[in-house]
Amino acid sequence: MRWLLWIALAATAAWTGYWWVGATTIETSVSAWIKAQPEDQISAASVEVQGIPNRFDLTITDLALRSPDLPLRWQTPFAQVFAMTWKPWHLIAALPTGQKITYQDQTLTLNSSQMMGDVMVHPDSDLTLREVVTQSRDLQLISNAGWQISAASLLASLREDPTAAHRYRLGLRLADLLTDASLTPKLAAAGLPAKIDEGYLDAHVSLTAALDRSAAQRQPRPSEIDLDALRLIWGDLRLNATGRITADAMGYAAGDIQIDLQGWQMLPPLLVSLGLVQPQMQQTMTTILQNLASQNGAPEDLTLTLVAKNGRMQLGPLPLGPAPLLSWP
Repeated sequence: MRWLLWIALAATAAWTGYWWVGATTIETSVSAWIKAQPEDQISAASVEVQGIPNRFDLTITDLALRSPDLPLRWQTPFAQVFAMTWKPWHLIAALPTGQKITYQDQTLTLNSSQMMGDVMVHPDSDLTLREVVTQSRDLQLISNAGWQISAASLLASLREDPTAAHRYRLGLRLADLLTDASLTPKLAAAGLPAKIDEGYLDAHVSLTAALDRSAAQRQPRPSEIDLDALRLIWGDLRLNATGRITADAMGYAAGDIQIDLQGWQMLPPLLVSLGLVQPQMQQTMTTILQNLASQNGAPEDLTLTLVAKNGRMQLGPLPLGPAPLLSWP
């Protein structure tokens, strides 16, 4: 039976060698990739791989990322990525509480009791994304400007759509979003509670490039968004929307989104309470919306079309201002 022992020892040595080679390759590749990026765009204090013998557990400490185009910076005490040794293309990522998001002069602290992500890529040299699913619980976003919001849970997903190149299905579900306490009296004046019960999004997004190992250099941006369903449940206010938006020749959003509203009567007093509309305009706005609702044959429901065209946006008869920039021309 001695030969069985030798086989077991040889198998153990081979597996340990495989893990060591894999762990060293991961650690070296990640460290080299970070060093190859501009210093002002990405930095990390250390990169380490553990988990012998059955996992590759990658930990990056003091990770910071900065957008090359916007005054936006994200930093976290650490980021962890776990993979089983026999299927390294299936990753599980974890982020801690206490992340920092800085935009211009405002810094946001993101806390949570759980923030996990399940990532699958194609097992090829490009590591093209197949899907990513993230789940977070007990989210809290605190601003140094003095406001904060929280949510009970957030589920987000992005899945490859094989019917077209660089096309992905985006899903989002947010539950029990609690607005900042300073807004409570303003919302109450409009008949709305401080808590938004649910936000839901189902859309297909086409990008200018694939989400793969070269994404940092190519910087994929949306070129087309098919909004299959957008739903908001906020007290007696119900919003449903569908539509399609594309990037025009200058990169601005262009297209139509149909918005169906129940409880639209809360909108004019809400906009006035938030300081977005002058009080003397509330009755005029109410009358306009009432006339639009009566045209549909259901005065309690209001259907409006959000139109983006020539770099501007308009909601029904109401001009909203510049359209968002989807991609650079």
